Amino acid sequence: MQEVVQNASIFLESRRYSPIATTGSLGRLNVNGVCVLGETIFIQAKDHADSHVVPTMVNSTHWTISNVTLQKYGKNLFDIMK
Repeated sequence: MQEVVQNASIFLESRRYSPIATTGSLGRLNVNGVCVLGETIFIQAKDHADSHVVPTMVNSTHWTISNVTLQKYGKNLFDIMK
């Protein structure tokens, strides 16, 4: 079973300085009022590798992102040596 990633920051690749959403307690997100046409979505979460995904058009006004698996970082060498 995969771990749910809460509080992941969601950005448009073109605006990485300001998140457009964060994932909730179930690892889901909903964004309204943002055009993602031609955009790549950038996902950043603590202790996980960053991910880049391209939304899929559902119809002329709705887009979706399929399930995204974020790679979790292993133990840091310095943590192992403590």
